[in-house]
Amino acid sequence: MDFFLVTDIVVLVLQVLAITLNVITLFALYRIKKESISTRLVMYLTVTDFIHALLVSFYTLYLLVKWNPVRINMDPYIVMISAMPLTFQLKVNLILTIAIALDRVLALYVPVQYRMISSLKFVAVALVLATVFGICDLIIEFLLSPIVPKIDCAAVGCFVSPQFRSYWGTSNMILGLCIIVLTAFVLVKLHHMRVRARRSRTTNTSESSKLAQANRSSTSFLLSSLVCLTVPSVIVGGAELFGFSLFEYIGPFYLVGLLCASEFCN
Repeated sequence: MDFFLVTDIVVLVLQVLAITLNVITLFALYRIKKESISTRLVMYLTVTDFIHALLVSFYTLYLLVKWNPVRINMDPYIVMISAMPLTFQLKVNLILTIAIALDRVLALYVPVQYRMISSLKFVAVALVLATVFGICDLIIEFLLSPIVPKIDCAAVGCFVSPQFRSYWGTSNMILGLCIIVLTAFVLVKLHHMRVRARRSRTTNTSESSKLAQANRSSTSFLLSSLVCLTVPSVIVGGAELFGFSLFEYIGPFYLVGLLCASEFCN
Protein backbone atom coordinates (compact mmCIF):
# COMPACT_ATOMS: atom_id res chain seq x y z
CA MET A 1 0.00 0.00 0.00
CA ASP A 2 3.02 2.28 0.33
CA PHE A 3 3.31 2.09 -3.45
CA PHE A 4 -0.16 3.63 -3.73
CA LEU A 5 1.04 6.64 -1.70
CA VAL A 6 4.11 7.06 -3.91
CA THR A 7 1.96 6.89 -7.04
CA ASP A 8 -0.49 9.44 -5.65
CA ILE A 9 2.31 11.89 -4.80
CA VAL A 10 3.79 11.44 -8.28
CA VAL A 11 0.37 12.14 -9.80
CA LEU A 12 -0.02 15.32 -7.74
CA VAL A 13 3.39 16.62 -8.86
CA LEU A 14 2.61 15.74 -12.48
CA GLN A 15 -0.69 17.60 -12.26
CA VAL A 16 1.02 20.82 -11.19
CA LEU A 17 3.55 20.46 -14.01
CA ALA A 18 0.84 19.59 -16.54
CA ILE A 19 -1.22 22.67 -15.68
CA THR A 20 1.84 24.93 -15.91
CA LEU A 21 3.20 23.48 -19.16
CA ASN A 22 -0.20 23.42 -20.85
CA VAL A 23 -0.68 27.12 -20.11
CA ILE A 24 2.76 27.87 -21.61
CA THR A 25 1.96 25.74 -24.66
CA LEU A 26 -1.37 27.48 -25.22
CA PHE A 27 0.35 30.88 -25.23
CA ALA A 28 2.93 29.58 -27.72
CA LEU A 29 0.27 28.09 -30.01
CA TYR A 30 -1.80 31.26 -29.82
CA ARG A 31 1.11 33.24 -31.31
CA ILE A 32 1.36 30.99 -34.38
CA LYS A 33 0.00 32.99 -37.31
CA LYS A 34 -0.59 30.21 -39.83
CA GLU A 35 -2.48 27.30 -38.30
CA SER A 36 -2.30 23.84 -39.83
CA ILE A 37 -4.51 20.85 -39.05
CA SER A 38 -1.85 19.45 -36.72
CA THR A 39 -1.49 22.78 -34.93
CA ARG A 40 -5.23 23.05 -34.37
CA LEU A 41 -5.44 19.46 -33.10
CA VAL A 42 -2.49 19.95 -30.75
CA MET A 43 -4.07 23.17 -29.47
CA TYR A 44 -7.41 21.48 -28.73
CA LEU A 45 -5.63 18.52 -27.17
CA THR A 46 -3.67 20.93 -24.97
CA VAL A 47 -6.92 22.63 -23.89
CA THR A 48 -8.53 19.30 -22.95
CA ASP A 49 -5.36 18.21 -21.13
CA PHE A 50 -5.37 21.46 -19.15
CA ILE A 51 -9.04 21.08 -18.18
CA HIS A 52 -8.47 17.44 -17.30
CA ALA A 53 -5.49 18.26 -15.06
CA LEU A 54 -7.65 20.78 -13.18
CA LEU A 55 -10.76 18.63 -12.79
CA VAL A 56 -9.00 15.39 -11.89
CA SER A 57 -7.25 17.12 -8.96
CA PHE A 58 -10.31 16.33 -6.81
CA TYR A 59 -9.76 12.63 -7.53
CA THR A 60 -6.05 12.83 -6.74
CA LEU A 61 -6.52 14.75 -3.49
CA TYR A 62 -9.15 12.27 -2.34
CA LEU A 63 -6.78 9.36 -2.99
CA LEU A 64 -4.09 11.11 -0.93
CA VAL A 65 -6.39 12.05 1.94
CA LYS A 66 -7.89 8.55 2.21
CA TRP A 67 -4.57 6.72 2.04
CA ASN A 68 -3.90 4.55 5.08
CA PRO A 69 -0.85 2.35 5.74
CA VAL A 70 -3.01 -0.34 7.37
CA ARG A 71 -6.26 -0.38 5.42
CA ILE A 72 -7.59 1.69 2.52
CA ASN A 73 -11.36 2.11 2.43
CA MET A 74 -12.70 4.72 0.01
CA ASP A 75 -16.22 5.86 -0.82
CA PRO A 76 -17.00 4.28 -4.22
CA TYR A 77 -19.36 7.13 -5.18
CA ILE A 78 -16.69 9.78 -4.66
CA VAL A 79 -14.05 7.72 -6.50
CA MET A 80 -16.29 6.98 -9.49
CA ILE A 81 -17.59 10.54 -9.87
CA SER A 82 -14.28 12.33 -9.27
CA ALA A 83 -12.53 10.03 -11.77
CA MET A 84 -14.95 10.87 -14.60
CA PRO A 85 -12.52 13.38 -16.19
CA LEU A 86 -9.90 10.61 -16.40
CA THR A 87 -12.25 8.17 -18.14
CA PHE A 88 -13.36 10.86 -20.59
CA GLN A 89 -9.95 12.40 -21.34
CA LEU A 90 -8.18 9.10 -21.93
CA LYS A 91 -10.35 8.35 -24.95
CA VAL A 92 -10.20 11.98 -26.14
CA ASN A 93 -6.40 11.95 -25.96
CA LEU A 94 -6.09 8.70 -27.90
CA ILE A 95 -8.50 9.73 -30.67
CA LEU A 96 -6.98 13.19 -31.12
CA THR A 97 -3.52 11.61 -31.24
CA ILE A 98 -4.78 9.27 -33.98
CA ALA A 99 -6.09 12.33 -35.84
CA ILE A 100 -2.68 14.04 -35.58
CA ALA A 101 -0.92 10.89 -36.81
CA LEU A 102 -3.43 10.50 -39.66
CA ASP A 103 -2.90 14.14 -40.62
CA ARG A 104 0.85 13.56 -40.95
CA VAL A 105 0.35 10.34 -42.92
CA LEU A 106 -1.92 12.11 -45.42
CA ALA A 107 0.44 15.08 -45.70
CA LEU A 108 3.43 12.83 -46.38
CA TYR A 109 1.89 10.17 -48.63
CA VAL A 110 -0.80 12.06 -50.58
CA PRO A 111 0.23 15.76 -50.40
CA VAL A 112 -1.89 16.85 -53.37
CA GLN A 113 -5.12 15.38 -51.98
CA TYR A 114 -4.14 16.56 -48.49
CA ARG A 115 -4.13 20.21 -49.60
CA MET A 116 -7.75 19.81 -50.71
CA ILE A 117 -8.91 18.74 -47.23
CA SER A 118 -10.73 21.37 -45.19
CA SER A 119 -8.79 21.85 -41.97
CA LEU A 120 -11.89 23.03 -40.11
CA LYS A 121 -13.90 19.95 -41.12
CA PHE A 122 -11.03 17.57 -40.33
CA VAL A 123 -10.56 19.05 -36.86
CA ALA A 124 -14.32 19.23 -36.23
CA VAL A 125 -14.80 15.55 -37.09
CA ALA A 126 -11.89 14.57 -34.83
CA LEU A 127 -13.28 16.60 -31.92
CA VAL A 128 -16.81 15.24 -32.35
CA LEU A 129 -15.58 11.64 -32.49
CA ALA A 130 -13.34 12.15 -29.45
CA THR A 131 -16.17 13.72 -27.46
CA VAL A 132 -18.72 11.06 -28.44
CA PHE A 133 -16.39 8.17 -27.59
CA GLY A 134 -15.44 9.82 -24.29
CA ILE A 135 -19.10 10.24 -23.31
CA CYS A 136 -19.86 6.66 -24.39
CA ASP A 137 -17.11 5.40 -22.09
CA LEU A 138 -18.66 7.25 -19.15
CA ILE A 139 -22.14 5.89 -19.92
CA ILE A 140 -20.87 2.32 -20.31
CA GLU A 141 -18.81 2.65 -17.13
CA PHE A 142 -21.81 3.52 -14.95
CA LEU A 143 -24.15 1.08 -16.71
CA LEU A 144 -21.84 -1.91 -16.24
CA SER A 145 -20.35 -1.05 -12.85
CA PRO A 146 -22.39 -1.45 -9.66
CA ILE A 147 -21.11 1.09 -7.14
CA VAL A 148 -19.78 -1.05 -4.31
CA PRO A 149 -16.87 -0.60 -1.85
CA LYS A 150 -13.45 -2.03 -2.64
CA ILE A 151 -11.01 -2.52 0.21
CA ASP A 152 -7.24 -1.87 -0.09
CA CYS A 153 -7.24 -0.43 -3.57
CA ALA A 154 -6.60 3.19 -4.55
CA ALA A 155 -7.64 3.55 -8.19
CA VAL A 156 -10.91 3.86 -10.07
CA GLY A 157 -10.00 0.72 -12.01
CA CYS A 158 -10.71 -1.33 -8.89
CA PHE A 159 -14.23 0.08 -8.52
CA VAL A 160 -15.45 -0.59 -12.05
CA SER A 161 -16.75 -3.97 -13.16
CA PRO A 162 -14.53 -6.57 -14.88
CA GLN A 163 -16.73 -6.20 -17.97
CA PHE A 164 -16.01 -2.48 -18.22
CA ARG A 165 -12.30 -2.98 -17.52
CA SER A 166 -12.20 -5.52 -20.32
CA TYR A 167 -14.03 -3.18 -22.72
CA TRP A 168 -12.02 -0.12 -21.65
CA GLY A 169 -8.68 -1.88 -21.83
CA THR A 170 -9.41 -3.55 -25.17
CA SER A 171 -10.76 -0.39 -26.85
CA ASN A 172 -7.82 1.67 -25.61
CA MET A 173 -5.44 -1.04 -26.77
CA ILE A 174 -6.95 -1.03 -30.28
CA LEU A 175 -6.65 2.76 -30.49
CA GLY A 176 -3.09 2.51 -29.19
CA LEU A 177 -2.20 0.00 -31.89
CA CYS A 178 -3.64 2.37 -34.52
CA ILE A 179 -1.33 5.11 -33.23
CA ILE A 180 1.65 2.76 -33.36
CA VAL A 181 0.90 1.77 -36.98
CA LEU A 182 0.33 5.35 -38.14
CA THR A 183 3.45 6.58 -36.35
CA ALA A 184 5.45 3.81 -38.02
CA PHE A 185 4.22 5.00 -41.43
CA VAL A 186 5.28 8.56 -40.57
CA LEU A 187 8.75 7.48 -39.43
CA VAL A 188 9.31 5.29 -42.50
CA LYS A 189 8.31 8.08 -44.88
CA LEU A 190 10.49 10.65 -43.10
CA HIS A 191 13.43 8.26 -43.28
CA HIS A 192 12.94 7.81 -47.03
CA MET A 193 12.69 11.58 -47.49
CA ARG A 194 15.95 12.16 -45.60
CA VAL A 195 17.76 9.50 -47.64
CA ARG A 196 16.44 10.96 -50.90
CA ALA A 197 17.44 14.48 -49.85
CA ARG A 198 21.02 13.38 -49.13
CA ARG A 199 21.31 11.67 -52.49
CA SER A 200 19.89 14.57 -54.48
CA ARG A 201 21.83 17.17 -52.45
CA THR A 202 19.19 19.77 -53.16
CA THR A 203 19.09 23.07 -51.33
CA ASN A 204 16.21 23.40 -48.89
CA THR A 205 13.63 26.01 -49.82
CA SER A 206 11.67 28.01 -47.27
CA GLU A 207 8.55 25.87 -47.85
CA SER A 208 10.42 22.58 -47.50
CA SER A 209 12.07 23.85 -44.31
CA LYS A 210 8.67 24.67 -42.82
CA LEU A 211 7.37 21.24 -43.84
CA ALA A 212 10.39 19.57 -42.25
CA GLN A 213 9.84 21.56 -39.05
CA ALA A 214 6.17 20.58 -38.94
CA ASN A 215 7.06 16.93 -39.49
CA ARG A 216 9.70 17.03 -36.74
CA SER A 217 7.27 18.64 -34.29
CA SER A 218 4.49 16.18 -35.07
CA THR A 219 6.86 13.22 -34.90
CA SER A 220 8.19 14.33 -31.50
CA PHE A 221 4.61 14.68 -30.27
CA LEU A 222 3.65 11.22 -31.55
CA LEU A 223 6.72 9.53 -30.06
CA SER A 224 6.11 11.18 -26.67
CA SER A 225 2.49 10.07 -26.71
CA LEU A 226 3.59 6.62 -27.83
CA VAL A 227 5.90 6.14 -24.83
CA CYS A 228 3.74 7.80 -22.16
CA LEU A 229 0.22 6.72 -23.10
CA THR A 230 -0.06 4.42 -26.12
CA VAL A 231 2.28 1.66 -24.95
CA PRO A 232 0.81 1.68 -21.40
CA SER A 233 -2.68 1.47 -22.92
CA VAL A 234 -1.66 -1.57 -24.94
CA ILE A 235 -0.07 -3.18 -21.85
CA VAL A 236 -3.13 -2.57 -19.67
CA GLY A 237 -5.47 -3.78 -22.43
CA GLY A 238 -3.44 -6.93 -22.94
CA ALA A 239 -3.36 -7.60 -19.20
CA GLU A 240 -7.13 -7.20 -18.93
CA LEU A 241 -7.66 -9.70 -21.74
CA PHE A 242 -5.87 -12.27 -19.58
CA GLY A 243 -7.85 -11.29 -16.48
CA PHE A 244 -4.98 -9.44 -14.76
CA SER A 245 -5.80 -5.99 -13.35
CA LEU A 246 -2.81 -3.69 -12.88
CA PHE A 247 -4.87 -1.18 -10.89
CA GLU A 248 -4.83 -3.40 -7.79
CA TYR A 249 -1.04 -3.32 -7.68
CA ILE A 250 0.12 0.08 -8.90
CA GLY A 251 -2.88 2.38 -8.39
CA PRO A 252 -3.86 5.13 -10.89
CA PHE A 253 -1.71 3.77 -13.71
CA TYR A 254 -3.61 5.45 -16.55
CA LEU A 255 -3.56 8.84 -14.83
CA VAL A 256 0.24 8.83 -14.57
CA GLY A 257 0.58 8.03 -18.27
CA LEU A 258 -2.01 10.61 -19.29
CA LEU A 259 -0.34 13.39 -17.30
CA CYS A 260 3.12 12.41 -18.58
CA ALA A 261 1.83 12.50 -22.15
CA SER A 262 0.35 15.93 -21.47
CA GLU A 263 3.72 17.25 -20.27
CA PHE A 264 6.19 15.64 -22.66
CA CYS A 265 4.00 16.24 -25.71
CA ASN A 266 4.01 19.93 -24.89
